[in-house]
Amino acid sequence: MTGITRQNIFKLKRSNVSGKVPTPSQLLVGEMAVNTQDGYLYTAISDLTGTTVGVRQIGWDRLSTISGGTINGNVIINGTLSATTIQGNGNGITNVGLRTKSGVVSSSTFSGVPRKATVTFTTNFPTNNYSISILGGDNRTFTYESKTVSGFTINANSAAPLTNDVLWMSIQHGEY
Repeated sequence: MTGITRQNIFKLKRSNVSGKVPTPSQLLVGEMAVNTQDGYLYTAISDLTGTTVGVRQIGWDRLSTISGGTINGNVIINGTLSATTIQGNGNGITNVGLRTKSGVVSSSTFSGVPRKATVTFTTNFPTNNYSISILGGDNRTFTYESKTVSGFTINANSAAPLTNDVLWMSIQHGEY
């Protein structure tokens, strides 16, 4: 078989129309399609009987390898989310596009009388026009003071040591 050149061609169902997504009637279970304009790959999904019931965009399993960039659309995270700023386009319920910062302050960080701890943001808010929510496991009322664009101080309003960590969240006011 010398002198024979073989060319392997693997073709998927495809469209070059931006935004076009295949329908369940256009794909069999296990079949894939590509949108060459958007660069999205799709596959058919089935129910327990093997009947095609939907089409899903595939490739989200690689999300953890992305460093930087923008993700458009809904994202479900099963695990830990670590971020200093989360922004959205206003279509979601959770962040409505406003900058959000959150964290945990260890109970051992609080000192003084009354017990206080300082929160310093990794990245400043553009202004100090933001709300602060504080939740602690100890039976006391937490307040904040000394609010600036770079952070604030949590006041435990008691001299007694804390036994539980304190959670905080800050959300920017206004429109994104």
